[in-house]
Amino acid sequence: MNSKDGAINVGLLGMGVVGSGVAQALTQKSALIARQIGHPIRITRILVRDTGTPRAWRVPPPWTTSDRL
Repeated sequence: MNSKDGAINVGLLGMGVVGSGVAQALTQKSALIARQIGHPIRITRILVRDTGTPRAWRVPPPWTTSDRL
């Protein structure tokens, strides 16, 4: 947790079945999770092989990257 607002920054590896489900759950249930743990959760980056691949769940463009470094 390094953000100034106390948020827990999360990075995901992959947007397959599991990664997209986790991203969707964290986004849709963010208020509930924040109340339960006392800090908001923020997805900051998602590593994917190809940023142009269509996804089952629409990911905001600034979140995705194919740069492994």
